[in-house]
Amino acid sequence: MFAPLSGCGENAPALVTIPFAGGSASAYRPLLPALTSRHHVVGLQLPGRGHLLRKPAFRSMAVLVEQAASAIGRQLTGPYVLYGHSMGGRIAYDMACALAQGGGSLPAAVIVSGCGVPDEALLVPHPAVSSHRLRAWFAALGFPSFSAELFRILEPAVRADLEMIATRAPTAPAALPVPLHVLSGTADPVVDFERQHRWRHFTSKSCEFHSFTGNHFFPYDHRIEFEALVERVLATETAALQPVR
Repeated sequence: MFAPLSGCGENAPALVTIPFAGGSASAYRPLLPALTSRHHVVGLQLPGRGHLLRKPAFRSMAVLVEQAASAIGRQLTGPYVLYGHSMGGRIAYDMACALAQGGGSLPAAVIVSGCGVPDEALLVPHPAVSSHRLRAWFAALGFPSFSAELFRILEPAVRADLEMIATRAPTAPAALPVPLHVLSGTADPVVDFERQHRWRHFTSKSCEFHSFTGNHFFPYDHRIEFEALVERVLATETAALQPVR
């Protein structure tokens, strides 16, 4: 379920990436070129895209989260940080909650970007919207290298993911014992930027906020700063969890 994106040691602190709607495990490679060469990075590979293109996509986020939370404990042996953008942020947070409730190995931190607070709906189209409107909406989000052909390939996965988002039950504020790092775009149409401060109510640990200029896919416009921030969080949040040598 989790595909390795780097060749670094499996016992090293890991960054676990969760894709956005329509994305595959490799979606963040352009954002993290240096990090993948220096750290252990794995990505959640969802069916219906990438090398699992012919597999049926998930339609329930609760089912996905349950399976992913179970799988991560079997695959990782050291400390790790979860990162997800947009829908991926929702999945990352819900995974951490599931692990906390089930007594699993918790992440050292959760990083979310382009993702509103868990008890409010993401501002996305209905899964049954017309192809024309869905393509126009996706194009307006600032996705790099967007094209009609790319969207034709991604559309089935995007629709399945929108269904997961639409049917996900809102999560009430809870004292998740995991630090949060919230990255937001100042002109993101999917997230209410002025309400991002509410993320602090969803953790009993620290909650740091980072703002970037740009649209929904702002990390791709700030690749150097984004990668440096993620690498810093991975290093600092996992440092206290590594054995003393």
